[in-house]
Amino acid sequence: MVHKINALIVANPGRFRDGLQTVVQMMPNILSVACAADLTAVLPLSPISLILLDADLAGLSCWPTRDELQQNFPLARLLLLVSVQSQEQMADSLCADAVLLKGFYNDTLTRTIDSLVGHPPMPASLTHVKRPKL
Repeated sequence: MVHKINALIVANPGRFRDGLQTVVQMMPNILSVACAADLTAVLPLSPISLILLDADLAGLSCWPTRDELQQNFPLARLLLLVSVQSQEQMADSLCADAVLLKGFYNDTLTRTIDSLVGHPPMPASLTHVKRPKL
């Protein structure tokens, strides 16, 4: 039996967020996917185990700290989605569990999520997954 979890996508509304939601919802270990454009607006009805955070989110004037995320979402693993490599420094300050450079393939997203939710949180760990060069 597959242990199902709740996920939260924090990104601006639009094509990118809609695509993420579609892919994540289709994963067999995902029970539900909530979407928000701001972490402060999220009042989850059930525990969140995975947060996908868009580094380009304009609604966040300052990035939350890992302590803030753990206080509000104690069980959550954090997957940071970045557009440029310089944003990967945010992953260090947030202690993100994984980082994906936008332009990733669906199977890369799926494998990354599977690896995150299949293991207990290790805030000190950081996995960088970059899109292949064409």
